[in-house]
Amino acid sequence: MSNPVTFGRRIAKPGATPATRPAVSPTRPDTPSLSAEADRFRASLAAERRGGGFDRFMREQRVQRMLATVIQVMLLLPGALCFMYNTPRPVSAAVELAGIVIGVWLKRERKRRIKEIASWQDEDPA
Repeated sequence: MSNPVTFGRRIAKPGATPATRPAVSPTRPDTPSLSAEADRFRASLAAERRGGGFDRFMREQRVQRMLATVIQVMLLLPGALCFMYNTPRPVSAAVELAGIVIGVWLKRERKRRIKEIASWQDEDPA
């Protein structure tokens, strides 16, 4: 009786069973009941997390972030369109120059936004 090819794996002996480990429970162990003060503190943290000032700040910035992303994608189009339609050199140069100017503006806008995020502070430190 010839052994089948196993590509580097050992053949398990007929009577041997692989060692099994007990499954780990994915749930957290039961937490002991907390005091009323601890429960209030936990609730205040959860409320702050839901309606936190920084989250609100980032939501207010969402439109500017989307606008910057759209402009970034649009900056890829002029050169490709000029190449596809074989436009005259002056038109192509003007389009590329406009793209460079908008790219510089976009880079400044990103730096300004990063500085705003880095220097953000909650309005009411209560």
